[in-house]
Order: sequence, then C-alpha cells, then structure tokens
Amino acid sequence: MRAIQLAVACVAVLVTTAGQVQAGLITIDFDDGTAGNPVDAFYSTLGVTFSNAEFTNNFGLAGSSGSLGIRAIIGGFGPTPTDPIVATFDSPQSFVSITGIDVEENGIRINAFDAPTGGNLVDFDEFFGPGAGVGTFATISTTTPSIFRVEFFQPQNVVGDGVLFEDFSFQASDVSAVPEPSSLALFGIGACVAGLGAARRRRREKQQEATP
Repeated sequence: MRAIQLAVACVAVLVTTAGQVQAGLITIDFDDGTAGNPVDAFYSTLGVTFSNAEFTNNFGLAGSSGSLGIRAIIGGFGPTPTDPIVATFDSPQSFVSITGIDVEENGIRINAFDAPTGGNLVDFDEFFGPGAGVGTFATISTTTPSIFRVEFFQPQNVVGDGVLFEDFSFQASDVSAVPEPSSLALFGIGACVAGLGAARRRRREKQQEATP
C-alpha cells in the first residue's frame, strides 16, 4: 500500500513540475480591456507596456480567441513601419509572438530590439496573406535572447484593408534557475524509482524479520 501511495505521489509531483515549466509563457488575449481605451500600462504588472495601441472589438473574425483585440491609435487597423504598435518589457525576453487577424497582402511583421528605445534589430518575422485576407490569420514570433522591445505593423501598403492583432505571448530570458523539461523528467523518474526501491527493500526486511 505504501508503495502505491508513493507511486501516486510521484506522478502528481511530475505533473506539477511540468506545469511550472510551462508557466513561464505569458499570453495576453486583451479580453479584459475596454474597446476604445488605450492599452498603455494596462498590463504593467505583467512586465510589459504598450504604446500606440488601443483595445478594439474583434468582430468575431476567423482566428479570434475572444471578444477583443488591439489596433493602432495612429493608423487604426493599418499600423505602418513609421507608426507601429510597440510593446516594451521591464526585463529581457527570449520569445515574443503576436497573432494577426484578417491578414492580407499588406502582411504583418514583428521586429525585436535589444533595448527599450533605439537598440539593435535582433530578430524579426513576417507573414503575407492572399488578396484582402478575409479569413486568413497567422502568428508571427521572434526567438532570441534579450528582447526588450517589439514593434508590429503592416510592412506593405498595396491594398486598402487592415489587420487586427490578438494573443500577445512572451517568455522571460532568465530561465537559468529552471531545469529543462527533459532534465526535470529524468530527475523525477530517478527519484521515484529510488523511492519505490527503498520501499520494497523495507517491505522485504519486515517480511524476513517476521519469518521464523
């Protein structure tokens, strides 16, 4: 019975540990805002501040995850390279992504920089949809150490249509204190095997002591 209880406890620990590793990724769906209000420091407690961004209804478009998304204050649904939506982080990030809804030929692009202002372009991603982009959505991302700022916008202006942004995700660069999931799994399995082995040994010893 004790061995069974230990096995159940080991499974629970492994599941909990896996959840903690996954918890490093933060996703903002923007559904807790109010349409028409600027985003600004609304998510500052999560370590990110936006500029040239306001909450907007997503109109139930394909790819939408909730009721709200964001658009540019200057440029509306058509943010340009000179007036992008900007997200600035309090600490360096290693992964940032954003989903574009109704992405047409103008496309969507995300630029990552290694400083809150200015700095170097360290990574980028872009996607171009077909025609007017009705029903087309895509997630673009950057994966590189020390992202302090990202800018996202439409890189082209070839059709008279716009894009809505949703589901902004990011993950901190400082993961040195968190083992890789594979290492955690091996460590957890090893600890469980050792514990179960010890439990069996104790049971055998008790049985031998009870044998005349």
